[in-house]
Amino acid sequence: MLFSGVQSNSEVALIAIKGIKNQPGIAAKVFGAIAEEKINVELILQSIGRGENKDISFVVAQDEADHAVETLKKAFDEADYEDIISDKEVGIVSIVGAGMMSNSGAASKMFEALYNRGINIHLIYTSEIKITVLIKESRVERAVEALKEATSLPIDLHTHYTSGVASMTYMKAVEAGVDMIDTAISPFALGTSQPATEVMVETFKGSEYDTGLDMELLGEIADYFRPIREDAIDTGLLNPRALGVNIKTLMYQVPGGMLSNLLSQLEEQKASDKYYEVLAEIPRVRKDFGEPPLVTPSSQIVGTQAVLNVLAGERYKMITKESKDLLAGKYGQTVKPVNKEIQKKAIGDEKPITCRLADTLDPELEKLEKEMAQWKEQDEDVLSYALFPQVATDFFKYRAAQKNKIDLSKADVENGAYPV
Repeated sequence: MLFSGVQSNSEVALIAIKGIKNQPGIAAKVFGAIAEEKINVELILQSIGRGENKDISFVVAQDEADHAVETLKKAFDEADYEDIISDKEVGIVSIVGAGMMSNSGAASKMFEALYNRGINIHLIYTSEIKITVLIKESRVERAVEALKEATSLPIDLHTHYTSGVASMTYMKAVEAGVDMIDTAISPFALGTSQPATEVMVETFKGSEYDTGLDMELLGEIADYFRPIREDAIDTGLLNPRALGVNIKTLMYQVPGGMLSNLLSQLEEQKASDKYYEVLAEIPRVRKDFGEPPLVTPSSQIVGTQAVLNVLAGERYKMITKESKDLLAGKYGQTVKPVNKEIQKKAIGDEKPITCRLADTLDPELEKLEKEMAQWKEQDEDVLSYALFPQVATDFFKYRAAQKNKIDLSKADVENGAYPV
């Protein structure tokens, strides 16, 4: 078993339908109604029946709590249950790692750490890679501290300054026990980059979190990079928009790395004036695509499709291959259902994949091993070749040349002539 991280989320709510009839099909009716409204459920607890009644509790995103309650009230008659409640003062905390379910010590270690801090657990969910608990929101920060101490995990936080709140995020994270924060020297800080190193060093100076870094030396480093920054702006290598703060980022749901890529795409198309139109289009595309997480590769898929929608003057007039694959299920199941109309437009009558894409592929390991047998020195070489065949082959040739003392600058690779 290997612990790899601690996660927390305070933007959730507990929904409970109490005193519902204890009979077959009730749970299906509850979660069928919730699914119909495209409300994502994270944790579920069904109590042992009390005679003819039972309780069903589950967790949803906080901004969907009221919608979930109204959905249940419409799905059931008042006589079918005692009460439907919503508690928004809760949070979830998870420990992540391999072999969680197969190692009995993982759960007990987590629960003991929380017990020692006086933290009561309301719901528990386990999977092969994660153990998650629902607790009071006011105890989330304390729970993260407790689990960090119990698991001895070094925690590194990385964020971007696009929305303008990254420095405050870092400060609270450090107070909660984060070990490392990613920063950038001031000339290249802020915007789609990270908070300035100098600012964070000065913020923690004289406190228990004092970094001990020399501000004068940091100033010299900043002075060195400042003209490089100006030259990058003058030559167009660095877009000034990437250095600004846009609080609407929270509404547009665009992470910093994705924003930089969008700016480059629009520059290439001579369409920088469409920047804010694209930002507004991104959450719409993301919703159509089932709200995939905006991390590579799905962030680039959503972003590129949003650019095409705006530049074409018509939504989904052009649809990228990657967008079609995502809507066909080839990138896995999305958090919420995709827009069926857009899916139909993208893939026609093709049946979407509902299983793992890997389950539909033929085994290729033996075939790949035969193809690159002459270059194989270790198992990792096969993996490199599988992922990047051309790049890996070039590297293998270079590696062999180095071992055999061949001067590649004089080699005739095309005709297989390698003078020594």
